[in-house]
Amino acid sequence: FVVIDCLRLDQWAVLSPLLAPFFEIETTHHFSILPTATPYSRNSIFSGLFPSEIAARFPDWWGEREDESLNAHERGLLEAQFAEHKRQIPVRYEKISSTADSTELERRVSSAIAREGVSAFVFNFVDLLTHGRSESAILYEVAKDEIALRQITKQWFERSVLFTILKDAARKNIPVLITSDHGSIHCLTPATVFAKRDATANLRYKFGEDLRAEKPEYALSFGNADDLKLPRRGSGANTLLAVGDTFFVYPTKLREYQTRYRGSFLHGGVTPEECILPVALLGARRRGAAGLAVFRTAREARGFLRRGIALQLRRIGARHRRLGGGGAHCRAVRHSLGADELGYGFVLVDRWHPRSPSALALPKGNRLKVKNVHFP
Repeated sequence: FVVIDCLRLDQWAVLSPLLAPFFEIETTHHFSILPTATPYSRNSIFSGLFPSEIAARFPDWWGEREDESLNAHERGLLEAQFAEHKRQIPVRYEKISSTADSTELERRVSSAIAREGVSAFVFNFVDLLTHGRSESAILYEVAKDEIALRQITKQWFERSVLFTILKDAARKNIPVLITSDHGSIHCLTPATVFAKRDATANLRYKFGEDLRAEKPEYALSFGNADDLKLPRRGSGANTLLAVGDTFFVYPTKLREYQTRYRGSFLHGGVTPEECILPVALLGARRRGAAGLAVFRTAREARGFLRRGIALQLRRIGARHRRLGGGGAHCRAVRHSLGADELGYGFVLVDRWHPRSPSALALPKGNRLKVKNVHFP
């Protein structure tokens, strides 16, 4: 079980093709807890509970803090969830938050996944990158926008211990569940808020008494913590959640906050980028699976591959096959998804004609697999 902190849905779309040669991937989606912040969303994942329920059942593990010390009991929450469902499952838990953590895990990667029970991993690199970008001019330059953020995430993943562990899981036919606790959004619009000294310092969500936004359309206000399933904070307290690409600033430090945080990737508010998250089940590949895709041009095929349907395929052979009927010439290309040569068949149509036959023959082993297709 892997949680990649702060992984956006579009970042997962970049990473999943790298795993396609090793797993059958089934991706669905879930919504993050509000606010979309680690102390709330990640604890809810491990416990299966809303934050108010966690605070009620485990008061010693929940306080008024707003930092990640609230996430110090994730292993215990996961074990409690299994116990509630009357499942005695051993849990191994590891959190990777630094280069030292990654190096230490790399040394024992072959034994990182427990032989029995659940091995849970939390990887914080994407979250550290997202937050560090606001503090580092170098990171800001290399991750200027969503496209750059996706690319740097991909580059990290390709060389990460996480990728190594997942490939080890594939070799051992161990299923893997990957998800994220929240996403992030590129914030460009400052939103002035008025608050008392007791208000929290977060840039996309705030708790405190008499909180209000100067422009109501920039924030959602909740006067009752029960509406969000959050722990109660006392009489008069309310919650502000940022919407759109806004970030909260105080009128006394308006220019300082605008200069420092404009263009940052932040989270805690209510946007699709923060809330809609992947849940990917990685299972063992079905041996001998074959597929068929039809393209009018090689350019269409390259675009199809870039979108992640089947990336990193190694060409192991090509042959021309003349089809009867309209005279279309097709190239049947077999690719390998790994050393065991699982076959995916792709037909690249060199020349398209509206009267081309709808039956295409594709080699599969020593036989011809005939499949009816319709040209796009």
